[in-house]
Amino acid sequence: MVRFGVCRSNSSHEAGPSDPASPAEVRASKIRRKSLEPLTAASPMRSSGSSLHPYRRAAVCGERVMRHWTLSAAIGAAIMSSSSGSASPVQGVLSGIYVLDRARSDNAFQAIDRATADISNAKRPLDRMRLRKSMAVDRIRISIAETRVGIAYDAKAPIVVWMGEEPIKWKLIEELVFYVSAKANGDAVSLTFRGDDSERTSTYRSVGQDLVEDTTIISPMLSTPVVYKQIFNRTN
Repeated sequence: MVRFGVCRSNSSHEAGPSDPASPAEVRASKIRRKSLEPLTAASPMRSSGSSLHPYRRAAVCGERVMRHWTLSAAIGAAIMSSSSGSASPVQGVLSGIYVLDRARSDNAFQAIDRATADISNAKRPLDRMRLRKSMAVDRIRISIAETRVGIAYDAKAPIVVWMGEEPIKWKLIEELVFYVSAKANGDAVSLTFRGDDSERTSTYRSVGQDLVEDTTIISPMLSTPVVYKQIFNRTN
């Protein structure tokens, strides 16, 4: 059997296999062997982390690591669930090109004409033109990817805006500029166009292969809001 040697501070001679074991060496060897024995139920354990048996400290460390990974996994799952939930409303509108179904839609021009009937003859033509200019007449092209919304009315300049972020500037002509913002509205997407003298909110949602638009226009020059619904058929 190999004996555990101890260093003697006052001598340069080290214990070798042929040296007889002193009583101190025998006691040290027994203490070392006893400390390496597995922890049994009869062995006393202290509650302090620094005085725990090495095997017990390893078990406690393992439990802490498992709790850490369990908590991290739970947090990760919550983040994934929250992320997928925030993106789901955007999935409600189908990207594509849509053509106005006049037979099933309100006549937006007539709705504007009725709302502006009380405006003076001198101002009415210009006010009607400004209200009509920003809306779709025949076709809408819409593209949605997560929070990004791209939309184009007929041959007008396209709009690219991010949901929940700052409005973007949309210039039709020199005298007609709107600030456009977008937001999720359940399974629909709402775009708001703010101009110098009017505000239009159009909400888009997919119903089967159709794109349904509900629009409300408010303005200080109007006694009542302009409200109309249009239905666009998907072409691709």
